[in-house]
Amino acid sequence: MKRFYIHGIWAVIPCSVIVFLSTPLKANNLNDVAKIKSLASNRAGTHDPAGNADSLNSFPPGQTHIMLDIDGPGQINHIWMTYAAFAGHRTLLRDLVIRMFWENSETPAVEIPLGDFFALGHSRNYKVNSAPIIVGDNTRALNCYWPMPFYKHARIEIYNAGQRGIRRIFYNIDYEPGSIDTDQGLFHAVFHRNKNLPGQNRFRFEPDKNYVILETQGQGQYVGCVLNVDSDADGWWGEGDEIIYIDDHNQPRISGTGSEDYFCNAWGFKNTFSYAYYGVPLIEKLDNGRQLTTAYRWHIPDPVRFNQYIRVTLEPIFPENVTNDYSSAAFWYQREPITTREPLPADNQARFNLPAKNTTGRYSMDGTELEPELRRRGLKVLAKMTPTNEMDIPREGYLRIEPEGKILAIPLPVDEDGRYNIKLQPCLTFENAADRFMLGTDKNDLTAYDKPDNAYDAPFLSVGQAESQNGFLTIYLRTDAPFGIDALRWQKITSNTD
Repeated sequence: MKRFYIHGIWAVIPCSVIVFLSTPLKANNLNDVAKIKSLASNRAGTHDPAGNADSLNSFPPGQTHIMLDIDGPGQINHIWMTYAAFAGHRTLLRDLVIRMFWENSETPAVEIPLGDFFALGHSRNYKVNSAPIIVGDNTRALNCYWPMPFYKHARIEIYNAGQRGIRRIFYNIDYEPGSIDTDQGLFHAVFHRNKNLPGQNRFRFEPDKNYVILETQGQGQYVGCVLNVDSDADGWWGEGDEIIYIDDHNQPRISGTGSEDYFCNAWGFKNTFSYAYYGVPLIEKLDNGRQLTTAYRWHIPDPVRFNQYIRVTLEPIFPENVTNDYSSAAFWYQREPITTREPLPADNQARFNLPAKNTTGRYSMDGTELEPELRRRGLKVLAKMTPTNEMDIPREGYLRIEPEGKILAIPLPVDEDGRYNIKLQPCLTFENAADRFMLGTDKNDLTAYDKPDNAYDAPFLSVGQAESQNGFLTIYLRTDAPFGIDALRWQKITSNTD
């Protein structure tokens, strides 16, 4: 039995008599490939005509890169992207944001974390095999086949909203300039998140407390969503119905039978799967008892059409004393680009990750992992891709520190108080790198070092011993030229022989 709003009253109808009707959306098929059209195929991308440096390198925090900027009319048919991260950058897919602007609008029609755009929730990597989004066998191979027509102008950007640099970004955008039909909608996407969504009583209908996937005004069609849930151990979330309001803010036109039913499965989600129009490509149980789930639903044969307004919501039916973390990406087409947009949640940015620690109290960290903490402390730093060696093979990366004419304090995180031996491996292969520098754990007693003869295989240098305070060790650096940190190691002293 389910609730439905019919002619101004709520009615209860047996599920056995419910019939769902949909209008098929004409999709491209193999017959379309044979049609000859007077169009010229084009591509924007990171191709390097002078060699094989086909990527955007060392992409810093706060920077925007324009991927495509063209006049219309025309249509984007395919976007391919991949990336290489610096060590330990677990939040990259939420830190990178893709934006799309149509018709010279100053408001992005699309502004969404890169991973969620490609149905990769929770900043995780996994395969997706659907009609409009495909993530390949290498789970950093990202493909989008949503058609994106435009009449006057198209601009696509990528923005680093995090606190860490991105090692490498590759992309190809395939498009066709030329006339398009006058009934084409403009592609839109929006990202929402509620980190602490409380549960509802399943016997009380409280629409104001529903999770909102999409709310917009205009004429168009909703074509699907990605939903990510970080659920409490007792927070199974699949009982809530989809409640969709179309052209009426108060009376829902579409009501469902449960969240797992909306995502076209039944009786919960026990295994991952990925189909053309729906799937659950991620189910991950965490050590703390919580579970990460990502589900997608594409309304391609069955678009949800609206003429003035639409609000797509899900009931959060789980225990009222539980909070789950919901985030989502919604996709739709409409005639005119939106004119207002809420900013992305700030809490999707990268955080300082503690390094892994083994049972013997040894720590290790790539230099680039220090970037967010040092930025927060006001130091001028940037994660950089290490210059190539003699075999022209790109190495991983290093943290470049700009000199400030003073002694710089560099914090190292620990999760156990004590005294530690600390070592640092410098990276000084880049142009104008420091030839001489000073290191130590006491800013009044630093040891001077010269640049190693073989900078590509620099040894770990002894920085000294330090006592942790407030969860951090501190080492000190002084140099008159840019300095690079390749890696650090520190080990807790447990005896006089350490």
